[in-house]
Amino acid sequence: MKRKLLGLVILALLLFVPLMVHAATAGKFTSVEGNVDVTSPGVEARLANLGDPLNVGDIIRTKSKAKCEGAFLDGAILRLAENSRGRVNEFAQEKGDRNATLSLFRGKIQNVVMALTGAASGQSKYEIHTPTSVVGVRGTDFFVYHQAGVTGAVFKEGT
Repeated sequence: MKRKLLGLVILALLLFVPLMVHAATAGKFTSVEGNVDVTSPGVEARLANLGDPLNVGDIIRTKSKAKCEGAFLDGAILRLAENSRGRVNEFAQEKGDRNATLSLFRGKIQNVVMALTGAASGQSKYEIHTPTSVVGVRGTDFFVYHQAGVTGAVFKEGT
């Protein structure tokens, strides 16, 4: 009986631990205008609301005449324009280092990324992946777009 119970506990841990890893909180929504929805791994899409958490693995979709803004735990800001779709692939911050990777499947995204003080040279990363490119920065304000199969980046300030 104890073996069966122990087996069930181990099975439950093996099933739920990967889900908890994907649900790591990366930040929260600080502005939501219009129809914006979020799809978390293994969960149906839900409407995004001001203050909702932004988690690793979340896919964010803005509809026509909609936009949203999210603030990450390290102070970086993400803004999605209307008719855009993106995902938070990775976000981790510890001891002055940041590892953030986002995907932009379509539309436009603005990112305001502050350089981290105390980060070892080359250790922090902030990347936007599109179907045709990767944009990586350390501290800057920039826009990335992917529309009609074309990707581009415009830097407002920084490098």
